[in-house]
Formats: sequence, C-alpha cells, structure tokens
Amino acid sequence: DAQRNQQVVVWVTLLGLLISVVVAVVIGRSIVRPIRSITDVMQRLSAGEIEVEMDHGTRRDEIGKMADAIDVFRKNIIDKHRVEQTLAEAIEAITEGFSLYDAEDRLVVCNSHYREMFSYGPDTVTPGMPFARIVSAAAGRVVIEGSDCKAWLAQRIERHRNPAGPHVQHRSDGRWIRVSE
Repeated sequence: DAQRNQQVVVWVTLLGLLISVVVAVVIGRSIVRPIRSITDVMQRLSAGEIEVEMDHGTRRDEIGKMADAIDVFRKNIIDKHRVEQTLAEAIEAITEGFSLYDAEDRLVVCNSHYREMFSYGPDTVTPGMPFARIVSAAAGRVVIEGSDCKAWLAQRIERHRNPAGPHVQHRSDGRWIRVSE
C-alpha cells in the first residue's frame, strides 16, 4: 500500500507539474505575445510610422486597455500631423516673408518668401538657426548708412529683441524691405 501510495503521489505530482507547465505556457503566450505586439507598435509610432494596426483592442483586460490607449496616442499623432500640415500651408500662403522665432531667438518656422529674402547660401535659413546668424549673413547685402556693419548688426539684433514698430531696409540689390516684428 505504501508503495502504491508513493506511486500515486509521484504521478499526481508529475501530472500537477505538467498541468502547471501547460498553464504557464498558455498564460505566458496570452500575455507575452500581445505585449511584444504592443511594444512593436510603440516602437513604430516612436519612429514616426502612424499606419500601424493594433490587434488587441477587442480584449477587455489590461492588455486591451493598453491597446486602446496606444490607439488614442496614434490618433493624436495623426491629428498633430494634420494640424502641423495645415499650419505650414497657412504660413506658406502668406504673401509676405514670415518667420517665427522661439524665446532663444532660434528660427522655428518660415515661409519661402522669407527664405528668398534672407537666404544667402546653403543652410542660411533653416529651423534652429539663431537670428543673429541669419541677420549676420544679410548684413553684407544691406545698405548701411552712417554706421559700420558691427554697429548695424548690434542695432538690428536689439530691434529684433525689442521691436518698436516697422522699419525699412535698403538692400544692395536695390530692393527696399519693410520689416515688422
């Protein structure tokens, strides 16, 4: 009897172990596979790819909630791109030169008219470029009367930082440009 009971205990233990392994594999797959998929989608969204599909949005557990949250995130990215595109088109439609600088005087955005007026060579007018660098490139093309180039440049940067109304620049190519800041 003792030997039989020992065999029963061994078989029950092995059966329990086998059931535990099967349950662990099934549960592991039901969790790990969706999390890998969600991780892949997040990496693709972070890389700028917005046409991604979420397979787990129909689940009603935490993984389904994560998938729903990622889908909201994806839709927000799509909306943001749409708004940025509309803003870029609106800025480009302005018939005068337009530029926007941040608090550190770095170019955020400008339209093609602005680029035409202030671009003097490759990469003169690009987002992130400091205003002082752009105006320094323009200094050689402005008719400076009554002061030297350094003094004009200092005045121009000061006027940019503390605008007091529009002013006119006489360009060496004969153009007159009205600047409002």
